Amino acid sequence: MKDVYLLLGPEKGLKEDFIEKQIQANPRCSVLRFYAFDDYEDELFASLGNAGLFEEKKVIILYSAEELKTKQKVDPLVEYIKHPSEDVTLLIESPELYIHASLMSAVKPANVLKFYELFESKKSEWIRNFFSRNGMRVSPAASSAIIERVDNNISEFEDVCMQLALYVGGQGRGTVEERDVEDFLSHTKTETPFSLFSYIAKKDIEGALGCLSALLNLAENSTLGSVLAARLAVFFRRALSVKKLIAEGRGIDEAMAGKYFDDDRPIRMPRDKDAYRSAVSNYSPAGLAAALAILAKYDVEIREQGAFLQRIILDKMVLDLIDLR
Repeated sequence: MKDVYLLLGPEKGLKEDFIEKQIQANPRCSVLRFYAFDDYEDELFASLGNAGLFEEKKVIILYSAEELKTKQKVDPLVEYIKHPSEDVTLLIESPELYIHASLMSAVKPANVLKFYELFESKKSEWIRNFFSRNGMRVSPAASSAIIERVDNNISEFEDVCMQLALYVGGQGRGTVEERDVEDFLSHTKTETPFSLFSYIAKKDIEGALGCLSALLNLAENSTLGSVLAARLAVFFRRALSVKKLIAEGRGIDEAMAGKYFDDDRPIRMPRDKDAYRSAVSNYSPAGLAAALAILAKYDVEIREQGAFLQRIILDKMVLDLIDLR
């Protein structure tokens, strides 16, 4: 069982899938989670010791490893990696692609795994292929609108695209256009992480809490809160980019055109533009940066508390975001 893995990169879903496979591969193992920014060392290293004859095997996850920067934190972990316990699988996680060089070099290369988000071109390709298999076409603008609004995983893409295919096909048309995505969402009143961002950006407390409740009722599980925090961070990060571009002298339409974004995807749909205009108007650059810090903090809290307190934590997260200026 003994092994040490580095799980690096921004794609959370695939990393969690890998962690779950490690747990399932070790029946009756105990699972322990630690965070590098806490005072975790004593408990972690006690847990890393070999299990006794009647003890369970262990899967131990150390999150936020980018925080491991000092010799006091790095050196003991490097020494453990050189001589890992027989009954422990240690998973060291970070959203960054690179962490302290000593840790990177201590783990054998085959166990350094990097999880990237699905490239924009791959998302578009998947959407085009989906509609093609169903005898339909999708315009590039409609594909971009779907990508903007749907979580970065195949099951969500498939669900929304199937509903759109039925919606557009029911009107006797064979091509999904950008306006269809807008009309579909308007007619179905489908709440998404982006609609939650829209309410927050507009400082609409009642709308935001109502949207959050609808999302939780639609798919209540222990990981939904973390997914929402991650998606909101994407939207707030983009709003901060728009705000910075405006401060550099570009007009808001030029700032939303997409060519200055990392993913080169423009903000096109009228309702999307309205949301980002609200965010730019209602938040200062410091406020948008603070929103990212808040979302990172709540992501950790949601993971620690699980499903039982998820609604309370998420309500507080939304109120904290709306309270920023």
